[in-house]
Amino acid sequence: MRPVAGPRFLVARLPAEGSFLLDRSRGTGLRADLMQESRKENGDRVEIASLLVLRGVDSGEREVVLRELAARYRHVEEVPANLPATGATLHRLTIGSKVVEARGLGALAGLMQEFGATWSRISAGAYELWAPLPADSDGEATAARLQAHFRDAGVDVQTRIALPSLEDYEVFRILTDRVKAAGAASSAPAGALRNPD
Repeated sequence: MRPVAGPRFLVARLPAEGSFLLDRSRGTGLRADLMQESRKENGDRVEIASLLVLRGVDSGEREVVLRELAARYRHVEEVPANLPATGATLHRLTIGSKVVEARGLGALAGLMQEFGATWSRISAGAYELWAPLPADSDGEATAARLQAHFRDAGVDVQTRIALPSLEDYEVFRILTDRVKAAGAASSAPAGALRNPD
């Protein structure tokens, strides 16, 4: 796909062993795009709702993926959306404290404060985090800050500066618009959580 002539992104390739979506993407054309929609904290319990776009699979494979996600996470629902890729679908999944801890997702809360909305992409067995760079930013300095952030969390990452394809950028824009509309630019206040883990 052709890259866009627009915003640059800082891309961090992260280790993600044991991720169902990552494993599934190795043997299929599955591409998954995720963005945190909201975060609720209540004492030491955390609940994160994320938007998930599934692309590159037929309806049969998508149903297999959704059944597996429903078995693993608290809540999975389809969200109506007009997406740029044929057959792409938008979903919301909600995860609890145990998954946040097991996947090391706690580090993403600080990352959102530093970089704003971050976009997780899973494709061909790779997990990448994409963060938009302001037009006048120093990409190398920003990459160093990102590496330091993850190093502090005990994670070694590889970074690069990249431009997304037109289709990928449209998916990012749709996810970002939905997160902004939900008022999730910052952590949600403590509130009632669904069933405990």
